[in-house]
Amino acid sequence: MHVIFRQGGLFAHGEKAVGKGRGFFQYICMPMLTAPRALLPIHGPTVRLPRVCRLLVACFAMLMAAAVPDGARADLIGHGGMVRAVDVSPDGHWVVTASFDFTARLWDFGTQAEVAVLDAHEGPVTGAVFAPDGKHVVTTSDDKTAIIWDVPSGKLVRRLSGHGHKVMAATVSSDNKLVATASWDKTLRIWSMATGEAVRVITHSAPINDVAFVNGGAWVAAGGHDGKIGMWSIADGRLQGVLEGHRQGITKMNALPGGKRLLTASIDRTLRLWDVTTGEAISVLTHSEDRTGQVYAAAVSPDGQRALSAGRDGRLMEWDLATGAILVT
Repeated sequence: MHVIFRQGGLFAHGEKAVGKGRGFFQYICMPMLTAPRALLPIHGPTVRLPRVCRLLVACFAMLMAAAVPDGARADLIGHGGMVRAVDVSPDGHWVVTASFDFTARLWDFGTQAEVAVLDAHEGPVTGAVFAPDGKHVVTTSDDKTAIIWDVPSGKLVRRLSGHGHKVMAATVSSDNKLVATASWDKTLRIWSMATGEAVRVITHSAPINDVAFVNGGAWVAAGGHDGKIGMWSIADGRLQGVLEGHRQGITKMNALPGGKRLLTASIDRTLRLWDVTTGEAISVLTHSEDRTGQVYAAAVSPDGQRALSAGRDGRLMEWDLATGAILVT
């Protein structure tokens, strides 16, 4: 599951999302005053997707609504399996989608046209992110590798190999020089974008779901299945601190602008905003008290003022990070 927060974007409801053949998804995007409820009539050739998958499609419909006119219709045709992750380039021109069909796809955000198929993984693609300069995409996969791709040609630049288990997420440093990858082999690896060599291998206390550069890019943080977030110096690999408070696994992490604060989402139904320099939790945001309120995805607005969370309960919630107040639910 993946959520993207675009400044000035609209909450939207995908009224129709029907799967056919190689994977045809059609969205009718409409602005809403309340968050999507993920009640979408989504059907594949033989099975109905579970609620978690429906919420993912609703999140993607919200993303599309930020780019197309009110009431406009956007068709994306290509994937042959569930879309696992979505990212938008910093300039808003490109969209990349990652799928269980073993591919990622690059799209023109304005025309919704498919630009390139990123097809070199040998397993489901778990994530896809743009580099800050928008010139590259990094994909991660169950095949234990990450791949750096050129934008917009879609050509494979280099493959990052070395993990012993599926790679769940990647992120690129603000200077576009380093890639950090998170794996279920309990390690995070820091790679050179220029050479593809692993410059540092760091071991966490549990399988890792997400990774982020923090403290102005001087540290790297990893969130694991045990609910702990470790932070290490990139320069020497030394542990700088552990953020503890979540009672269950970390699902998503977002570094706020400046890198001094980190938002984490968890299966324990909460989001936590941390000061990474002190290790203190600034606020705890409870997505839901219900047992189905596990938070599977979260995103932060470009100005760092708001956050969006998506839960197993099918709800999207918008938060004011300064006050902890719920803005939209």
